[in-house]
Amino acid sequence: MERRSGAGGVIGRLGVGVLAAMLLSLGACSYTREPAAAALTARGADGTVGVSGRGIEWPSRRTEGLPSGERRMKFRAAEEGAGGKEGGAPPGISVAWVQELWPLGQGLVVANRTEVTGEGGETFGEVGGDWSGPGFDGGFSFFTFRADRPFPRMRRSAGGEERPLDVRGLRRRAVLADEFHVRTPVAEAWPPKGIALVKHGLGGLEYTRPVANELLRRGWVVVESEGLSWGFERVERALEEEDREARGQGAGDARSTKPKAMTVDEASTTFAQGAQLFADIAYSWEAALAFVEKKCAAAAGGPVVYVGMSFGGIVGPTVVARLGERVKATVLAGAGANLMGIASESDIEGLDLVLTGSDGRRVMPGSEHYRAISEMYLEKAAWDSYNTAPFLAGQPVLLVQGRTDRTVPSQYGELLWERLGRPERWSAWYGHPLLIYFIGDHRKEIVDWLERHVREAAGEGGASREEGAPSGAEQN
Repeated sequence: MERRSGAGGVIGRLGVGVLAAMLLSLGACSYTREPAAAALTARGADGTVGVSGRGIEWPSRRTEGLPSGERRMKFRAAEEGAGGKEGGAPPGISVAWVQELWPLGQGLVVANRTEVTGEGGETFGEVGGDWSGPGFDGGFSFFTFRADRPFPRMRRSAGGEERPLDVRGLRRRAVLADEFHVRTPVAEAWPPKGIALVKHGLGGLEYTRPVANELLRRGWVVVESEGLSWGFERVERALEEEDREARGQGAGDARSTKPKAMTVDEASTTFAQGAQLFADIAYSWEAALAFVEKKCAAAAGGPVVYVGMSFGGIVGPTVVARLGERVKATVLAGAGANLMGIASESDIEGLDLVLTGSDGRRVMPGSEHYRAISEMYLEKAAWDSYNTAPFLAGQPVLLVQGRTDRTVPSQYGELLWERLGRPERWSAWYGHPLLIYFIGDHRKEIVDWLERHVREAAGEGGASREEGAPSGAEQN
């Protein structure tokens, strides 16, 4: 409350307009820039940099028995006057909702399109089906499933034909469900330069979307994911509820849900289980890239860049480690390593993550007990960015950080920088909220950096320039 009243006093003395102008001026200032460590910019004799993340022990997921092909549900349009309604569609016209199922990588991609057909089967129109040309705007879902559990049985119609899968049922059984949004550049910027993978944070994309828009404007196919749709821990709770129900206990039985004190091993194991989420997010981006390349031949085989902001930056090293040399340049903004430390020490309101030791007392950050749990967690959590970041060493990586970040505490941003091998870093004096708020103001220099390194990877000149951007064609 004191901090809030103090801020109110400052606003009252300076005025909202003056304070806003000051913040905008400060936000527009250039970052403090540190070049990458010289030893890490050298390429090997074969021209490659870094190592493949395939050496990580990735958690197993179901890849067999997943459905594939198309499933459709047809809706016959009402004829004029039918059912007492007037103004219906012409006789013989029908609309079909088509669900495309693609087993890819470590899970299942689900995409939808709508077809309008005539009585003879001729197609009059299609929505969401043509990804191959400029100006596409659509999306798809991706699901991963436990390898040790059967794929959920889906209902069929009374006639026995296969109907579209119930996405809600998939979500309930999935380890992770992710939603992707795909946009292709306009005709003036066609063919695309490559594919930009953009992972936004958990707080929405209002302030980070301008970076994706700049990539689109310059001729990149943009694949975006926002926040977190479904996570490993929530699935664990759902499975626990099923077990309680099987034992005749209610889902909300207090005897089953009462928190228990944990030993160092139990606490570190619990956190390591949660870190499997990083691997599943990497699986989702691996499948997303493969799917977009199947649907958009003009972008297939071209350069790939990754931009992760806030949570998207925290998981970024694991995603890029999974994709390997396909990614030519990476930007991580507001990121850090060691999920346990970030979650335990973040100032995010409502997170309130409390560790309780075997003696029933709270384990405080900085204590010997806390350090023991953290060290054991990092040994077990192979998918945490702490352990995947070294696989990016020597690759073009840019860290954008706030030096007073308390949401992703600065010490964990510093840790990530060290684990990456001290790549290029741009930093600002402020913390996480202002870093995200102002990042759109730096969209052009961020994309300049990405494109320069893509050209260098291709053996071209590295001079900064904008190419393929249609004049006056801002895409929002």
